[in-house]
Amino acid sequence: INISLGAAPIANAGVFSLGSVGVNETRDVQGAVENTGAANLSLSGNPLIAIAGPDAAAFQIAAMPAAELLPGRRSDFIVRFTSAAAGEKNAELRISSNDPDDSPYIIALRATVAVPNLIRDGTMEAAGLADWQKWGANANAMEKSSVAAHGGSQSMHLTAIGTHAGFQQLRIPAQNGRRYRYSFWYKLLPNGNNVVKIETNLGPKSNYDFEGRAASMVRRNDAWNFYSREFSIAQNYADFRAIIRIRNGEGYVDDVVIEEIAQPQGLVLDPDM
Repeated sequence: INISLGAAPIANAGVFSLGSVGVNETRDVQGAVENTGAANLSLSGNPLIAIAGPDAAAFQIAAMPAAELLPGRRSDFIVRFTSAAAGEKNAELRISSNDPDDSPYIIALRATVAVPNLIRDGTMEAAGLADWQKWGANANAMEKSSVAAHGGSQSMHLTAIGTHAGFQQLRIPAQNGRRYRYSFWYKLLPNGNNVVKIETNLGPKSNYDFEGRAASMVRRNDAWNFYSREFSIAQNYADFRAIIRIRNGEGYVDDVVIEEIAQPQGLVLDPDM
């Protein structure tokens, strides 16, 4: 018996990775069972291909192979993966047969479920500024730079000496009834005795925060610093925005993320009395 997944043969006790898959995204991988022996091959499991392991519910066999294969014949099957929860997923594919050397035939299945980032070009690795718009009067305030980067090879460089200016992203597809985490990394440069700040807000307009939670962080060191906030959406906005600006100095911003997270549970006992 020989088993292949994704057109590549996988040895018994081998590992097959489906790679990175989005939350609730479905990915199908075609596999095949091949009879490499001189006698008929009989698959004896019930089901013919079983899935076991901690994340078995995320993997299923969408199409089973034939139970009997003549010498030299092969039969296809399909492994289907989907998960509503982010993180590493692990399971085990098991095929029992009358092969005296490789029964059961076991393949470890791996997949990484990645939470989609609602921010376009949040890593700042794309060429140009197509996904970002300037905020403030200083048209030259924003530019991609390879001088400093938190992740990857470049970041957004902001300049606002003697003023405040920044950048924003429009039409972020945050949805009613969902909860999100907004975060980014920033590095502020010294500007003499001046107090350098970085500020941010979210909402349908650029000059206020929709929850009244606009944030302002003062430069405290030369390192990369992390900002994070959770928020919920109570209505659909035609143009939900994220705005980041610097006041009275310059600095770098990288790895801007808005990702969906689970709603908090059980914060209040008996809320309906």
